[in-house]
Amino acid sequence: MSSVKLQQVVEHLEIASDEMVAYINRANGELVMIDIENSSLAEDECDDNPAHLPEWQINIVVEAKRVRADKNFTPLPGRYEINEYELMERFCRSLDDERMQNDLLAALEGRGAFARFKAFIHAENIHEDWFAFKRTSLQQIAIEFLESENIPYQAD
Repeated sequence: MSSVKLQQVVEHLEIASDEMVAYINRANGELVMIDIENSSLAEDECDDNPAHLPEWQINIVVEAKRVRADKNFTPLPGRYEINEYELMERFCRSLDDERMQNDLLAALEGRGAFARFKAFIHAENIHEDWFAFKRTSLQQIAIEFLESENIPYQAD
């Protein structure tokens, strides 16, 4: 098997959400994103002929069926495995400025934590630091996943 580019795996992890799932083919490193709606349509065994769907959607459903049928495809870590809230807490604790660290941790409490976090890092001009921290964290998650699945990768 040829190796997969680590950067491409990280990019797919960045897109992971409740609506999108990324898959990797353990045999050849192919990466595919499938949205939940079309994955559900592909799962519908009564829907062997998706001709009733718009043309743009037919190819997506066919692709989702291919991925679901191929045992070599496995999902990449998703939103829950990545746990962005935990990443944000770790970022806060990594800050050298104790006041900023405490203020940012306080911003993570309660409803609206993600919005407050985003506003704070932009107001304090540390958003680039956050993006770098998050990217490094996602890269580590990708490496651990690929190694656990015995999928060879190349760092870019």
